[in-house]
Amino acid sequence: MNEQHPTESRKDYLYRAAIELLEKNWEAQECKVYYDEATCDGMCLLEEMKAELRRSSMTREQYDKLKDSGMMWEMHPEFTGDYETDI
Repeated sequence: MNEQHPTESRKDYLYRAAIELLEKNWEAQECKVYYDEATCDGMCLLEEMKAELRRSSMTREQYDKLKDSGMMWEMHPEFTGDYETDI
C-alpha cells in the first residue's frame, strides 16, 4: 500500500501512486491516453509522470551536478539550463 511520506508533497505522493498503478496495470488493459494532441498507451504517460516526479523533487545541488555532468539535456531535453525556470 502506498503511503504518503512525512516530507513528501501531496502532488509527489499522487504521482507515485499513479505511477505504481500504471506500472502494474497498463499491459493488462487496452489503455489509450489522449494528451498533448497525441494518442499513446499507458507506458508513454508513465514515462512522462516519472520524469515530472524526478524534476519536481530535484534539489539545486542535484540540478547543478546533472548540468555539470553534461548529461542534463540527454535526460531532460526540455530543460533550459536555469534551475529557477526548469524546476
